[in-house]
Amino acid sequence: MFDGLICMGIISIMVRKENGLYRSWHHSRGEGGNLNLYAESEDGVRWVKPNLGLVEFRGSRDNNIVLMPEGFRGYHIMVLHEPEDPDPTRHFKATVQVTNYGGYTVPQVAAETTFRAPPGAYLTLYSGDGLRWRLAEELIPEGGKTISGGIQLVTRLEGTGLWKWKGMYYLAGQGKGSPAVEPYGRHVEIFR
Repeated sequence: MFDGLICMGIISIMVRKENGLYRSWHHSRGEGGNLNLYAESEDGVRWVKPNLGLVEFRGSRDNNIVLMPEGFRGYHIMVLHEPEDPDPTRHFKATVQVTNYGGYTVPQVAAETTFRAPPGAYLTLYSGDGLRWRLAEELIPEGGKTISGGIQLVTRLEGTGLWKWKGMYYLAGQGKGSPAVEPYGRHVEIFR
């Protein structure tokens, strides 16, 4: 248990070391669905859950829940820190498997009918501080409420890593929608 929430496993934890401080983004599930949380550590062993005061939960803002776009719920948050980005509001980049899209529509996900419920899709988010996230403008053409007009979204993947190499971003994970490779029962996919 984590603050009365069920922690969803190590696959969901992203840790980065910046300026001598370990920073962790992870998720838990409880009433209200999936929540993305934040913690810090000086040594990587003892962790502090700072009171961020960003999201009301159980009638209080005294918690370590990061601020996602309104109505968004998801998991498998993977964070990159790029302080060299000339836009300070994009120093942090994340990809999150979103399962509730708030007021947005996602035609690609709605069209998928293989599962009983539409699968989550990985969406790119930007932040200036790693705590207050917004949807990447590139995913909402003309500033509307429809995500990914012509961009192929990644779905049916258990994300395990996000990195940048030679100017290209890569998302890695285990695929859930394609034929499995023996003896693993799943296969590894990398998207760029």
